[in-house]
Amino acid sequence: MITRGAPLVPVLVLLAAAGCAHLDAPATDATLDGLERAYATLRAGGSHARARLDLEHATASFEELALPGTSLEEALASDPAKPYRGRPWERTLSLVLLAALDAERGRCDLAVPALKSAALHDLRAARGEVSDAPIVYLLLLRCLHDVGAPAGDVERARADLGRSLAQDGSTVGVEELERAVLAPALLLAFDGEGPTLEQAGRFGESALVHADDSAASRPQVARARPERGAVLLRLGRPAPRSLPADADGIALWASAKQASSIGGRPFDEVLRERAELKGDTQRAGERLFGDGLGRARTPGALVGGLATAAAGAGLYAAGAVVDARADARFVPSLFGRVLVLVGGQVSPASSPLDGGAVAWRDRGKRKRAIHAP
Repeated sequence: MITRGAPLVPVLVLLAAAGCAHLDAPATDATLDGLERAYATLRAGGSHARARLDLEHATASFEELALPGTSLEEALASDPAKPYRGRPWERTLSLVLLAALDAERGRCDLAVPALKSAALHDLRAARGEVSDAPIVYLLLLRCLHDVGAPAGDVERARADLGRSLAQDGSTVGVEELERAVLAPALLLAFDGEGPTLEQAGRFGESALVHADDSAASRPQVARARPERGAVLLRLGRPAPRSLPADADGIALWASAKQASSIGGRPFDEVLRERAELKGDTQRAGERLFGDGLGRARTPGALVGGLATAAAGAGLYAAGAVVDARADARFVPSLFGRVLVLVGGQVSPASSPLDGGAVAWRDRGKRKRAIHAP
């Protein structure tokens, strides 16, 4: 006879293992927290110096891509529990913003290496190619001009800007952009929302990007107007402190397009394989567990049946501890756009930089089934 308590032993093992497979990611991460704090500070009209310091510390970790531990520990590491190093579009925009904050305080000598690093962190730019983020080369032109760089460096940046604009499909020319960015009083406006991510798939093995379809399908560089409450950065002492009324601008960056046009990470294939392994192992364990319980009810086969059931429970537990979840963390306060303002009258209204919370709203973005890098 099988006692009522006997089959509960493997079941308890199974449930305990299943619980271990869903350990939460660390509650805090220095890089993610630093990036979010910097963007939130700017949105709330806080100190540019404080935001710059947070960005400086957070972006310094972008080069630290190696994980601590042995190769085996790295291979088995849970994706959501790894140290956060930012998505490619988050890294690029954060380095651009850091450069702009340095340029705002007259330190283009620090902005130049940050902008060159931003181009390198665009994973689509292979050696010898240019980034498809024209804002990198446009701000680089401004800073090279301000530091009195050699003519060859300026020409190289101008040529890279032209190639980047061609990739973007923009109809705005290099000459017009260069005139705008070299103006003595330059205003940069940061507004809009960045993409969001969520886990998808049976085991959460995919990270889907939610982005604005319309912004993702058109060129980044285009004539546009900043949103009310945009965060302003002033390059050049004569630049106004407040948003010009009816200011015209040229959009230079779209986070939605950057996030939607990049391919997945090599690690995505590892997560898909983990999900397949997890599913196959658990199904095999369930079958073996059921077969064992069935055999245990046969006279004279109690011990063998329980052993088979225990093996099935162990197999299921082995599958349960495989963590196939994708990392769906992102920077919630990331900006969606960057614009250079090229006209308009100074508004008497106070600037977001003078204090007060800056409201930003959910635009009901549609989901895009994109594997996040």
